[in-house]
Amino acid sequence: MMEQVRIRDLSGEKIAIDGSFLNHDDEGSPDNQDSDTLLAATKALPYISKQAIFLAFLLEREPHYIYTDVHRAIAQAHRERFGETPFAVIGEIGVGESAEIKFGITFTTRLYLNKLDRYLNSIPWDN
Repeated sequence: MMEQVRIRDLSGEKIAIDGSFLNHDDEGSPDNQDSDTLLAATKALPYISKQAIFLAFLLEREPHYIYTDVHRAIAQAHRERFGETPFAVIGEIGVGESAEIKFGITFTTRLYLNKLDRYLNSIPWDN
């Protein structure tokens, strides 16, 4: 979600900070319709093609995303304009006993937070 915060700051566009860079269809595949985050990133990085940003955004749920030129450009531009930022933030998610997570999968709040913790701890932080 921090990436979306950076994109929002750089573009000046009001985008949802929901952790999803692309629109997805009912089966979880990227949709043909441009997402607000993609359009804002294109505005923030006019020297990178929309296609290149889209291809990097396909890795949004993979730890490898942080190695893309797009992520590096976003992080560098944001650092130059606004200073250092945290690596990640958790958005404002209101959850009760269970939370409806993308693509219709239901997790209890504890299972969701455990999954998030495992994901964040799988990223190679010292690179």
